[in-house]
Amino acid sequence: MKYSALLLFLFSFVLGGCVKPRPLNTTSTGEYRNGEKHGLWTEWYQTGQKFEEGEFKDGKQVGLWTSLHDNGRKWMEGEYKDGKKEGFWTNWHDNGQKMWELEYKDGKEEGLWTWWGDNGQKFMEGEFKEGKQVGLSTLWYENGQKWMESEYKDGKLEGLWTTWHENGQKGEEGEYKEGKKVGNWSKWDENGKRID
Repeated sequence: MKYSALLLFLFSFVLGGCVKPRPLNTTSTGEYRNGEKHGLWTEWYQTGQKFEEGEFKDGKQVGLWTSLHDNGRKWMEGEYKDGKKEGFWTNWHDNGQKMWELEYKDGKEEGLWTWWGDNGQKFMEGEFKEGKQVGLSTLWYENGQKWMESEYKDGKLEGLWTTWHENGQKGEEGEYKEGKKVGNWSKWDENGKRID
């Protein structure tokens, strides 16, 4: 269960818009037109370092938006169309390594989502359709060994769910139906010995 909870935790953070929370107490500069944000807006960390920049049109985000880590490196970048995320969005670790990449269509996640660790190694891969997770999702340990595989249908766990220990031995296996565990589940220790 701890693996599925971790996966849901990771997906909720990334799909919430970012992996780390937005900074508190930033200041913004920009213009209002008819009571709504319009034109170029820039947000600053308390240190004076630029945090985010992009444009509004009639109160809605449009065009390219870029967010920066407090060290000045890119944090996140993507485009808005009529206030909704559109096209490829990319997020970077504060060391400059790409963290994740995902496409949006009309504000909803769409297609392959890949996530890399701060060392550049692929950490997770999954797929989205119309904002819901679908198909196979895979996670890897830092050593490249597969950690977990699970299937999704309409945003819910569905089908076989398997984990492995870091040494490659299977750790746990069972099935989900409509997001709930069903049937018999099995567990193994790091030596391959069944422990249920």
